[in-house]
Amino acid sequence: MVLASTFMLLFWKLTNVPVFVYIVFLILSGFFLYGAQALGTIATSKTATRRVAATACGFHGIWGYLSVLLTGWVGGWFPY
Repeated sequence: MVLASTFMLLFWKLTNVPVFVYIVFLILSGFFLYGAQALGTIATSKTATRRVAATACGFHGIWGYLSVLLTGWVGGWFPY
């Protein structure tokens, strides 16, 4: 998550760079975000039994979406 945040910060703060550099920053930030989400799902499926692994991964995913919804809603109240 630190690397994803770093690349998003670079994407946001650097202004006089070619478009290709922006594309690379976005690709790398997406790669590091997906890695954290995939590792959480893998850990969930390894912890659960074979019969409930899919349910556990779905439950894990729902909490991920709810946290994004909550942070987006709360963050929308703060002025930039």
